[in-house]
This record gives sequence, structure tokens and C-alpha cells, in this order.
Amino acid sequence: VWHRRATHAALPHREQAGLVLLDESRGGGAMILPDGTVLAGGEHADAFAADAIAILDRWLAAGRPPMSAWRVGFIPAGDPAAPILVPHTWKLPD
Repeated sequence: VWHRRATHAALPHREQAGLVLLDESRGGGAMILPDGTVLAGGEHADAFAADAIAILDRWLAAGRPPMSAWRVGFIPAGDPAAPILVPHTWKLPD
């Protein structure tokens, strides 16, 4: 997913995992449930909900590709002495 705060996460009291967008404090954000429902909370709930809906719209427009179809490019970030790789680009093969 193109959003820098997106992660795939287990959801409490749910059998399936979902996509989660977390704010910097980890106290708010949005989640996309497997059925397409968007839940949001926290100080910037409206902005995160809008991002989640945009993610869903792009996924539907792309033909609902499975996770395995995406190609992700990574770049080093963080401490230059001990960098971690973070997602930089997302695309579907042509």
C-alpha cells in the first residue's frame, strides 16, 4: 500500500488480519477490515479514514490484485550506521 503509515496487522477479536494506518503516537488511525469496512479513531481520524478509502478505491480500480501481485521497492532509512529498509515504491507488474 502506498501510504507510509500502512501495515498489515492482526486485529483484536477478528479471525482475519487487516490493513492498519497508525498515527505517530499509535493512538489513532484507521483500519480496513477484510470486508472493506473502514474504522477510524483518534485526533486525525477523518484524514486517516480518507486515506483508507483512497487505498480501497485504488485497489478496486486495479482489479483487486492479491498481496502477492505487488512489487515493493525498499530504501535504507534511520541511523546510517545501522539502517533499516523501508518501503519506497509500490507497483503492480504490467
